[in-house]
Order: sequence, then C-alpha cells, then structure tokens
Amino acid sequence: MPSEHAEAPLASEKTSNLLLEQIDRARQTGATIGLGGDRLDRPGYFLEPTAITGIDERNPVFNRELFDPAAAFHVVDSTASAIALANATPFGLGT
Repeated sequence: MPSEHAEAPLASEKTSNLLLEQIDRARQTGATIGLGGDRLDRPGYFLEPTAITGIDERNPVFNRELFDPAAAFHVVDSTASAIALANATPFGLGT
C-alpha cells in the first residue's frame, strides 16, 4: 500500500457493503454521523473513518460490533451507568 494512504482497505466488497448498511441503519434510527460515513473515492474497498453519535439502546449499532473504520459513541451520565452498560454487553471487554 502506498505510504500516502493512512487508511487500509476492508477485506471485500461484501464487508464494505455490510458496514455501509450498518451506518445507514444507524442514521435511519436517529444517530448522527459526525464524521465520514461514505466510500473513499479510490480503487478498492475503502471507507472514510466514521464516527457515529447520538445512539441509544434502541439503535441497531448499540449492541453490534462495528469494524474499522467505524466507531459508535454513546454518552452516559455517570461512571455507574457506564459500568452497567459495559457489563451488559455480549462482547468481551479488555482491561
């Protein structure tokens, strides 16, 4: 990969389309795409780095793993709320 590219491509067109569908579903259910959310204009399966905000427990990306280059952000009002949400996830958590 040329050094002027900071992004790495996704593995396949299927993977790229799946992530774009997840981003669209998040948007359709009230999330804000604060950054990115589209394909990059270059050959290959490149997507813009994407930040999804304004999600809650009803949003489909709330309990799904999004893979690079997308991340969803959920604001909580306390440490206790953050811990409760983290403990309720089906995903493994690192320390």
